[in-house]
Amino acid sequence: MISVGIDPGSNKTGYAFLEKTEKRIKVLEYGIIQTKRTDSLPNKLKTIFEKLSELFRIYKPSYLAIETAFVAKYPKAALVLGETRGAIISVGNLFGIEIHEYEPRLIKKTITGVGKATKDQVSFMIQKRLHLKHPPKPSDASDALAIAYCFLVRQLH
Repeated sequence: MISVGIDPGSNKTGYAFLEKTEKRIKVLEYGIIQTKRTDSLPNKLKTIFEKLSELFRIYKPSYLAIETAFVAKYPKAALVLGETRGAIISVGNLFGIEIHEYEPRLIKKTITGVGKATKDQVSFMIQKRLHLKHPPKPSDASDALAIAYCFLVRQLH
């Protein structure tokens, strides 16, 4: 069974594909989708949609886990995040993938045991839990690994 975790962002969207077998959780691929800062938001969303579609065709995930929207300090940033999440959820729906949403605090608590953990703490613990040789970078990809892992731990026990 393959799941994908997505850390939504209009400039950098983190993604991580994990496969759960009877014995362990295996990392298939993780990284970021980088958009051009100078692109319009519609073009950024198109890039994210197309790249995720390519990855979904390759890995054929059954589940998509995504971070819930949070209230940002800046209203425009919250709107952009919402539109980015919408594009990501649309790709999942297009591919018939079951979608699960998790609050950032729950993801952090699942990975580290602390809901207010720092990005470095999450990265360190996800490295240990997934037996990675190095801490995952950048933080968007690390967060995507944490989101996918959170789903597997919370939903499939």
